[in-house]
Amino acid sequence: MTFKSGSCKTQIDYFLMRADRRRSCKDCKVIPSEYLGTQNRLLVLDVEFKCSKWKRRRVGDPRVKWWTLTKENVGLLSERIIEEGAWKRVEDADSMWEAIADCIRRSAKEILGFSRRGGNKMEGAWWWNEEVKEKVKEKKEAYVDVLNSGSYEEREVRRIRYKAAKKVAKKTVAVAKNLAFDRLYHRLEINKGEKEVFKLARVRERKTRDLGVVRCIKDENGKVLSEDAELKEKWQRYFSKLLNAEEMEDSRSRSRKCSERRFDPHLCGHITKDEIKEALKKMANRKAAGPDQIPVEVWKCLGEERLEWLSDLFNVIFRTAKIPREWKSSTVIPLYKSKGDIQNCNNFKGIKLLSHTMKL
Repeated sequence: MTFKSGSCKTQIDYFLMRADRRRSCKDCKVIPSEYLGTQNRLLVLDVEFKCSKWKRRRVGDPRVKWWTLTKENVGLLSERIIEEGAWKRVEDADSMWEAIADCIRRSAKEILGFSRRGGNKMEGAWWWNEEVKEKVKEKKEAYVDVLNSGSYEEREVRRIRYKAAKKVAKKTVAVAKNLAFDRLYHRLEINKGEKEVFKLARVRERKTRDLGVVRCIKDENGKVLSEDAELKEKWQRYFSKLLNAEEMEDSRSRSRKCSERRFDPHLCGHITKDEIKEALKKMANRKAAGPDQIPVEVWKCLGEERLEWLSDLFNVIFRTAKIPREWKSSTVIPLYKSKGDIQNCNNFKGIKLLSHTMKL
């Protein structure tokens, strides 16, 4: 009862809420008081609002743009690496590898550039270029000026400027898309167009999947895990058990046999440059790199000096029976088998991304 006048009393005041927000309503009551000064009674509603914390978009580690390695910048990259003078030769595989690996990554970042995975990635970013980026930036700056304008006249002037910048940006995007599609159609018409067709088919198939990324996994008790630390720990336990438990005894027996057999490295052949050159020809391009982020295309584009250095590195590893520490680590990628519960680790298989140089 929110209204009372003599013997007449009724409820005329209401709070309107959506049906899905009823749980946020904790209490509703009428407070009768003579100090209100009217015949209406005060209606009070206690509501609990939960403000979700804004989370920044996940941004991955910087990744070198190896896909921009073309004939034009191969010479620049090779000259920069040779100028650094990191091709030192010592009887320590770790020192040799760390020096040249840091030199290659540093030079590639300067010449090829780098990107961060998971940043402001746009749909259709394959046609994005520097001109489009500049025009879109000008449009956004013009829009900010409209919001920060003071008087009405200033606002109208800036609005006209924003409409002009928006029109130019829209036209630039259309031109960039048309040029990108023209290049794509040209590639499809040549003999190597089959690869482009397969790429388009894979992209379309990937977009039709119900789930592209799995962000929740169940533990042994059926509890759903969503935190990054918990997910990493669960995947680590799963793959450690999967890859090590079954072959533990076999690996121990093989290690005993290998330790019993002793061999003299001087009696074995020397790893030559010709053998490394043949191995490089057999390795395929455009494969995912390991934790060192150095693909095999780097060794293919460098000069004769890289064959001599690789030969010295492999022979040092062979003589000392020790590989660089960075080669001992790998990146395991879980892949869904497309059957069973997608939150169950047993329905996933893993692939390892290893160092390309180690595969040689």
